Amino acid sequence: MMRLTMSRLRDGVRPNTYSWWIVALLVVFGGYLRLASMGDLGFRWDEDLSSLAAKAILESGIPELPSGMIYLRGGLSLYLMAASADLFGFSEWSMRLPAALFGIATIPLAFVFGRMLFSAQVGLLLAGLMTLSAWDIEFARYARMYTPFGFFYLLTLICIWRYRVVEESLRGGILCIALAILSISLHQLGYTLALALLIPLVVKAAQGERWLDPRRLLFSAVAFFSVAGFFFIWRRTLGFFFTRASRLVPEAPADSATAAASEGAGGGLFEFVSTIAAGVLQRASELSPLLGPLWGYSTGVGLGLLIVALSAVGFFCWRQRSPANGLSLSLLSLIGLCCALQLFNLALLVTLALAFFKWEGIRAFRRGDVLFAVGMIGVSFVAWFWIALSADLGGYATQGASFALRETVRDLLDFPKFYVFWGWANQHPWMSVVAAIGALWAFDRAARREPDGAALFLILAFMLAWVVNGLFETRFEQFRYNVPFNPLYFSFVALGLAQWPALLTALRGASHPPQVGRVATAAGTAVLAALVLAVDLSPVRGLLIMQRDYFNPGALYGYYGMTRYTDFKTPAAYVAENASSEDVIIVLDCREYYNYLGRLDYYVRTARFDGQVYDDRGTIRDAYVATPLVMEVERLEQILQEKPGAVKWLIASDEMIADTVAITDELKDFIMGQKDQTVYVGRDGVTKVYRFESG
Repeated sequence: MMRLTMSRLRDGVRPNTYSWWIVALLVVFGGYLRLASMGDLGFRWDEDLSSLAAKAILESGIPELPSGMIYLRGGLSLYLMAASADLFGFSEWSMRLPAALFGIATIPLAFVFGRMLFSAQVGLLLAGLMTLSAWDIEFARYARMYTPFGFFYLLTLICIWRYRVVEESLRGGILCIALAILSISLHQLGYTLALALLIPLVVKAAQGERWLDPRRLLFSAVAFFSVAGFFFIWRRTLGFFFTRASRLVPEAPADSATAAASEGAGGGLFEFVSTIAAGVLQRASELSPLLGPLWGYSTGVGLGLLIVALSAVGFFCWRQRSPANGLSLSLLSLIGLCCALQLFNLALLVTLALAFFKWEGIRAFRRGDVLFAVGMIGVSFVAWFWIALSADLGGYATQGASFALRETVRDLLDFPKFYVFWGWANQHPWMSVVAAIGALWAFDRAARREPDGAALFLILAFMLAWVVNGLFETRFEQFRYNVPFNPLYFSFVALGLAQWPALLTALRGASHPPQVGRVATAAGTAVLAALVLAVDLSPVRGLLIMQRDYFNPGALYGYYGMTRYTDFKTPAAYVAENASSEDVIIVLDCREYYNYLGRLDYYVRTARFDGQVYDDRGTIRDAYVATPLVMEVERLEQILQEKPGAVKWLIASDEMIADTVAITDELKDFIMGQKDQTVYVGRDGVTKVYRFESG
């Protein structure tokens, strides 16, 4: 079996002067894209929470929000933001500076990651991709924890590779544990690092080394349970302080709405195994978005799918000239079961495992049982798609054919919720073609009798981010949760650009690289680079994000899908300038305006999102800033007539009113009917300030 050699270690660690000069240029350009115009726009999304917490830290040293909640999400990053504000003054720029610096630092770190695992060429490509990535630029200009989390997540993987795979160092291993714990404190997705600490055992076993060594097993066990234990303790701590506002209410019920829905709910280390088991049972009970409706529509059709899939597996195995081995038969049966239960994500994953354990590299995809599995998935998907549309299992028939087609496909691929995987294909469709090439090359190198340890390490690290999260932590289903894992995804893109000729070799089954000329090689690389740079990673897109001229977007902004940036800042400034302390301020976006105004009187919203509210002796309040909710149009009309002589200010976005399900249709119609009361329109053209006078 192949083992890591000292020559490879030296090649991976020794700095290359020219490479570092290129990295320095990338850092300068990447720094410009991340720092220029960084404070031009107001806070948005959850930046308001970080800003409120940072203000509290400056005042008292504790991130206590106006409701009494102790906001610990982000951990270290909140204190870095507070330090930045203390040093440079509180502003959008100072709040975003720590994230920007971590974003810039991730560029050379990505180079180190690619170089240590593969080569300086791959490292430079990876650093270049990180430099130009529009999402990485955006989140490096975002006052939240995602960029610092991504930095420490990548640094932890580098240390695991360096100190637990290449060589085994106890001090290095302790550093890995400390970095993993720090990553979890920044964001809960760091819990996958507990499993990442077990990857060295898999790599050692695949390479034929003695992975059952007692000292190696002891360290792995201690590392895993230390990091997993911290995750559960930290999760419980977050939940405890998240619900603090409701506990501050005299005689508040113990089972408040916030406590029931808090994302911080969890257990301790002793509950780890039971939590995993409960997650499996919960997912098994949910099964899939369309399976329940199918069984309700026709039990016979559901049973028929199951019988046909398993019968097809049995017939295929019976027809084989040589009997299928136990592993192939088991995996094929599992794939058939997944297809019948509409678990196509799992079916694809098991098919990859079936091919991997042939230990033939990419040639395993030519094997009959692997081709049969792919064909069975394809036929089952078409059957499910036809049944779902014919029987309207999703209930989309009344919303148009195109909507029904799109949502049905999404439902079929929506369980388990591997969004952290499908999100890249959705956001980077062209670049994903190149990433697929790189992934196939890595698969070919890892799935051999003498596997490449680096390729196997990258595949396992990447899979942890989307498979485990898809099975157990499906709250994280928006693309911002993909961004910290971009270095892993871009590693496959870099490998696709650098190693596509070697993949051709593997596909041809040759023992030497294909004899292609320089012109052909350059042309092929240029085509792949064009797929990457044309839209998904275009430098133009990065420059547009840097300029942040979203209020005068023009054609280019529309072409790249950047058409609007919600303006909370200028409407809040208008109200702050014109409202007296006796006036009443009503909003549709609560925390964003509280961050600028320092007070709010009412928040128009239903209690549908009960994890973000609590009951204050009959008054439903926002869990973060304690503003009372207005949930019915009659109550809003009453407020507008109260306090004669006081002006009522209402801030609302047309887009928010049109698109949200957080307010009732009656409230939407009432607010849209008050256009005559508009006194100010924000820079985005859709956020308006309404002024009402009574008595």
